[in-house]
Amino acid sequence: MSHHRVKDIIVGAITHDEYVRIGDKTSAKTIYDSLISTFDGNEQVQEAKAGLLIQQYELFKMQDDEDIGAMFSRFQTLVSGLKVLKKSYTTYAHVLKILRSLPQQWRPKIIAIEEAKDLKKLSLEALISNLKSHEMVLKADGA
Repeated sequence: MSHHRVKDIIVGAITHDEYVRIGDKTSAKTIYDSLISTFDGNEQVQEAKAGLLIQQYELFKMQDDEDIGAMFSRFQTLVSGLKVLKKSYTTYAHVLKILRSLPQQWRPKIIAIEEAKDLKKLSLEALISNLKSHEMVLKADGA
């Protein structure tokens, strides 16, 4: 296969922006090398983003001004970002992370959940529902 045919195949498989970036390359080899360099860079950027999101996940805490719904929404956004970057955790890990993210005033509820439920079988939806119910009690009690 001629190098012009290989070049046509490569150019036909890329976006216009990528074509502009490699348009001045003279051979299939130089085009390939340029694309590899670009995508390796993208992989490094993705790994850096993943590292940042993993750090945010590990340090995740419920904010003082948040309710359970807002906290869970922020958590889901973080988890979605991790999934896009092909980094994921088990539901069990998410359950533990959410329980550990709660403020000190939630300690009795956390202990009750841990004692009453098999956390490995607890869904996030069931946990959040349980926490929202308890939050209503806390608000009614003025806590």
